[in-house]
Amino acid sequence: MFELLLVADPSFCFRWAEFTAEWGDEADLCYILRSALAENLLECLEAGTTGRFDAIFAVVERWHTDCDAYGS
Repeated sequence: MFELLLVADPSFCFRWAEFTAEWGDEADLCYILRSALAENLLECLEAGTTGRFDAIFAVVERWHTDCDAYGS
């Protein structure tokens, strides 16, 4: 489901690339990536670039309604 996030927030692609380079596709470590998402959102908020927040939060809501505990 993180691919949906990359569509909603292309600015997250760098952190996604860092995560996959270090951890691969280990679903049980998605909480680390969620932490990176929170950091990315805070940086966007501080910079005033919140235009994609609705799309990002729509993806997060889908994680809660359509995914298992690991986001898949």
